[in-house]
Amino acid sequence: MKKRTIYLLLFFTSMLMFISQNCLSAKASSYKDQMSADTTVYKMKKGNKPSEDTLLKYFTIHKGTWLKSDKYSSKYGGWIISTSNFHSGKYVYYIILENNFWSVKETSSYQKMPHMLWQRKVWGYVPVYSSPKSSRVKFYLNKYKHTMWTVDYEAKSSKHNYSVFYHIRHGHVSGWVWRGYLKFAPHKNLMVQTPGDDEIPLHDNPSKENNYPLTSGPTYNAIQFKGSDKVWVQPMAKEMDDYGWTYLSNLTVK
Repeated sequence: MKKRTIYLLLFFTSMLMFISQNCLSAKASSYKDQMSADTTVYKMKKGNKPSEDTLLKYFTIHKGTWLKSDKYSSKYGGWIISTSNFHSGKYVYYIILENNFWSVKETSSYQKMPHMLWQRKVWGYVPVYSSPKSSRVKFYLNKYKHTMWTVDYEAKSSKHNYSVFYHIRHGHVSGWVWRGYLKFAPHKNLMVQTPGDDEIPLHDNPSKENNYPLTSGPTYNAIQFKGSDKVWVQPMAKEMDDYGWTYLSNLTVK
């Protein structure tokens, strides 16, 4: 009787180990990520075979959206994402072709920012940290009530629930603050064009991929800060790091 009990215990133990290993492997095959840019999602209908899959529609999700990626599709060269993110039928799936995942597995992800002017958005004790992955408060923004800050980097903080933090500086004072506590300094929003056929390069644009010169024809979004003869222009109209500056005298305001 004792032997039978031991055998049963061993059997159930091995079954539990098998189930837990399968659960772990299933979890390893999917992971939850946040999008680092506006991204196109394609809704596909499954055919009788992969070559018969058809596109139903496509739409854009915004930067910062959390998605669960299930697997990589070698056929399309993209990532199939979990249908739990969207309302869908039984025979559809969703796919993303751009590699815009900003993995939550990273302790922090640094990215250069255009050196634009910001100020505090809220009153009260807004903490500024020594680093994006630190809980040590360096100072509080209310100590500098009317200061305009230059933002030069952004980072995703693993210490603060993977929120995006901006690195601010003014003279010798600097630190990291949650971006939700900041807003642009006093400015005007403009729509601008190049006056002639010549291309106009932008300065201090940190994006290597989207650092294009302005060309004749298109109308661009621009920001002019109070008291400055520079304008910050967004040639790609997508990300914050697309902005670069040129002098207003080089452009025509629409």
